[in-house]
Amino acid sequence: MNPIISKANIPAMVRMALVLCISLLITPAIKIPADFEAGTFDFLLGFGKEIAIGFLLGYVFNIFYYMLMTAGDILDTNFGFAMAKMFDPATNIQSAVTSHLLHLLFVLYFFVTDSHLTLMSVAISSFDILPIGLEGFALDSAAAFAIDLFGSVFALAMKLAFPFIAAEFILEVSMGILMKLIPQIHIFVIDFQLKILLAIVLLFILAAPIGAFIDNYTIKLFDEMKNALYSLRA
Repeated sequence: MNPIISKANIPAMVRMALVLCISLLITPAIKIPADFEAGTFDFLLGFGKEIAIGFLLGYVFNIFYYMLMTAGDILDTNFGFAMAKMFDPATNIQSAVTSHLLHLLFVLYFFVTDSHLTLMSVAISSFDILPIGLEGFALDSAAAFAIDLFGSVFALAMKLAFPFIAAEFILEVSMGILMKLIPQIHIFVIDFQLKILLAIVLLFILAAPIGAFIDNYTIKLFDEMKNALYSLRA
């Protein structure tokens, strides 16, 4: 469910042990309905329900996680950093400078603010919102929620990228005007260096707003995870 701990550089045995420990810790907090039937068929259906809940929560977390990296990829493409992409064995994808920076900032903020504990509390609350059993389970509303979430998170990630895109657009227009005014200048020689310089300056100036954005972004993540649970409730 969590792409932060499901990286390839974390051994599978460690991940399995972590899941087992978390399961043992939260088991006493789970309320099992008194009328719950423990028959084989009911057990399998209930097991499938819990898998669906975990899948939806994982979908929400992954959407937020990878949309942030997508915003970084857009910045890298605009400022020419895409040519410096490198393979990340932890995520099995290629990432450039800005994308990797946003990834590290998100992971750092996630653990510094104890968001991993908040994630566990959301998992525990899922048993209160959707009690064990087959009652009150709606997949159609959850599917509609998942589709709407994709668009809203994409728009949210674009808010982070828009100031950089606007600055790069102004730079391109300025370079075009300068080329018309002074044809002797080799614009294509200095354009790439100016883009890199502009990107560094903007990252320095907007460091505090980016931190505030990631703060609100993480809060929005957990709010949407709870909304996902309510969307499954009939």
